[in-house]
Amino acid sequence: MWLLYDIRLRQEIFHASQQQFMKDEYSSVKQDLYAAFVVRGIELTNRRGLLAIVIGDTWMTIKSFEALRLRLLDGRSFDSFIHMRDVSNHPDIFGANAAFVLSMKGNRNKHAPFIRLTPLGQERKEADLRVAVTDGTKGAGFHRASGDDFAAIPGSPIVYWLFAI
Repeated sequence: MWLLYDIRLRQEIFHASQQQFMKDEYSSVKQDLYAAFVVRGIELTNRRGLLAIVIGDTWMTIKSFEALRLRLLDGRSFDSFIHMRDVSNHPDIFGANAAFVLSMKGNRNKHAPFIRLTPLGQERKEADLRVAVTDGTKGAGFHRASGDDFAAIPGSPIVYWLFAI
């Protein structure tokens, strides 16, 4: 049996001259380069494949990213999701990221695991991740939600913490 893997790796660098390109090619997500990066990742991923990505978390709830959320949920589903929410406002620390695996041929009513990590520091996050996975409770930062759950709310915000396990 042969396995075939499609891997796409790229670090995007944005130049002011690319603003028109973003407006022309990615008009629905032109407000942020990483949104276009996600859309392009979806376009490049095999229709039965998985897209794994780490991006900032602003797209999850802000209205201007609704088109991106709808694109993510259209015929796809989250397989797993880790939301790393730092509580520091220190300017040298990038505050929050969302790491997720998206199934290109997903079932939107599939309830995927969502894990919320809030403390600062890698060791603490690793320890909290282990607790969330083994304990499997909201108190430990473990949640389950589906695309249908998000679609039931106007704007389809990714608010996994509102749903029961």
